[in-house]
Amino acid sequence: MKQIRSYNTLPDGYKEVLNINLRGIKIFVFLNVASVLLILPFVLAYIIYLELNPDSSPIKLELLNILMYVSIALIIIFVHELIHGIFFKLGTKEKISYKFHGWAASASVEGIYFYKNHYILTGIAPFILITPLLVASIYSFPTHSLGFYILLAMHTSGCIGDFYVIFKLLKYSPDTLIHDYGIGMTFYKK
Repeated sequence: MKQIRSYNTLPDGYKEVLNINLRGIKIFVFLNVASVLLILPFVLAYIIYLELNPDSSPIKLELLNILMYVSIALIIIFVHELIHGIFFKLGTKEKISYKFHGWAASASVEGIYFYKNHYILTGIAPFILITPLLVASIYSFPTHSLGFYILLAMHTSGCIGDFYVIFKLLKYSPDTLIHDYGIGMTFYKK
């Protein structure tokens, strides 16, 4: 399948058309502002929920609950990157590199060029797989529903970098190749 093939070297005839470095100050600020804006609908929905359900009580801010939610949030970050890695593996036999960059975690395969559709699938997979689990947890654990709701909001806003890159990729043709170097990626087109 052409969409999931990858190359160890850039094929002839390809040239760089875009380089996204997530360490750049403009992109860093943009993604953080966008992440906050992405949380706002969750806050608004919760406020509306409280207005419609005045008898509902929020979670207790006990140390044990806080530690549990922080632990789950860290596990979600790890699983999110692991899912990226699994989907990268569908297109290459090369080793996946996992890194923490101070403010973001990443999974990448240095020196490999992936086709656009495979890269989009790899980028969106954690959101598609983790979101239903968090939504199910909201309904399955009513005494912790707000905690899981907050985790859902945090994970969704944490996907902003993935959403941004996918949005940028949409205008390119399916034969576009992407080289992901962890904290950024370069797009190549014929």
